[in-house]
Amino acid sequence: MKEVTEEKPKRSLFKKDTDSKETAEKSAAKAVSKDKKDAKPKKKRFQFFRDVKAEMKRVTWPTKQDVARWSVVVVCALIFFGVYVAVLDNLIATPLLVFVSGLGA
Repeated sequence: MKEVTEEKPKRSLFKKDTDSKETAEKSAAKAVSKDKKDAKPKKKRFQFFRDVKAEMKRVTWPTKQDVARWSVVVVCALIFFGVYVAVLDNLIATPLLVFVSGLGA
């Protein structure tokens, strides 16, 4: 004997509009109310500065120890790259320019 299994109805990804006319009226009413809100914007002076202040309170500030460590890293990197560029300039660029210009002959 074969067992009879009931098939479950497939679920739709989108809701079906039961009454499209009613839905259209609701969306038109929302659009009108949105236009009314846009017609008279509220003037909030200094709101930007209040928002900045609130954001600055949320910032995780570095400690003095972190600032000192990263300052040392930056200074060391500057010294390293300064020496690197000076060496490249004196050992490669200057002799190459002298050779190309013919002044070294």
